[in-house]
Amino acid sequence: MKGFLFVDGNCPNASFWITKQGSISMKYHKDLIGCVVLDPKNRSDLLIKMILESNPKDIIWTTEYLNNLG
Repeated sequence: MKGFLFVDGNCPNASFWITKQGSISMKYHKDLIGCVVLDPKNRSDLLIKMILESNPKDIIWTTEYLNNLG
């Protein structure tokens, strides 16, 4: 997704974190996928809404998958 970078592992400066099952966490956890907002015009709250509305349990979420979207 343009304007976002998804990082495996230790990413304390991410805007939010995603589990492999597609759950969202607003609290830092070193073992989750971190979402870094590269473009300040992008809104992470809209991305979170899109993820949660996409039936996240039907997908295995990886950094490769997320970084190749859009």
